[in-house]
Amino acid sequence: MLRNCEVCSKRFRTSIYDIKQGHGRYCSRQCKGISSRGIPSKRRIPIEKRFWTKVLKTDGCWLWQAYKHPKGYGYVGVEGNRNDKAHRVAYRLTYGDFDRKLHVLHKCDNPPCVRPDHLFLGTNLDNIKDRMAKGRMTGLKGEKNPRAKLTMDQAREIRAIKGISQEKIAQRYHVTQSLISKIKLKQNWDY
Repeated sequence: MLRNCEVCSKRFRTSIYDIKQGHGRYCSRQCKGISSRGIPSKRRIPIEKRFWTKVLKTDGCWLWQAYKHPKGYGYVGVEGNRNDKAHRVAYRLTYGDFDRKLHVLHKCDNPPCVRPDHLFLGTNLDNIKDRMAKGRMTGLKGEKNPRAKLTMDQAREIRAIKGISQEKIAQRYHVTQSLISKIKLKQNWDY
């Protein structure tokens, strides 16, 4: 017999015997509220109640206090073994479900912030434009890039070379042919 889990609403198979015995209400031990070691599970507490207990509300940003990725974004367990970014969960809890393809962006540019009025939805392009506007996607070119292998003078020399293959120029300067191509197309260096 198919039933819906009382916690996560997932469809699962159970027997009439289990239902008569008062069982068959949950799809898994986790939804039943028991961990694999027989200890009551925290996941039984709805995300709506668990989430806001892990937030420090200040006059400005509301800061996520639980697990944070090294880049500063908070993470929270949402269903089963799945985790989601805390600011995405805050947006969903406040404004309702949204297309998972969309990004949740920060007006405040503070990764651990989960304050709903600091968050807004955007496409991937919106996210890129937002990062560029806030100076987090600088795209350092030429000598400004700490990994640059050539100087500005060498890049100018390379642009001036005519009649020699890019592979031979690359060998001469101990770089790749693709870098020579980008220099000639003015993609890697500011002139």
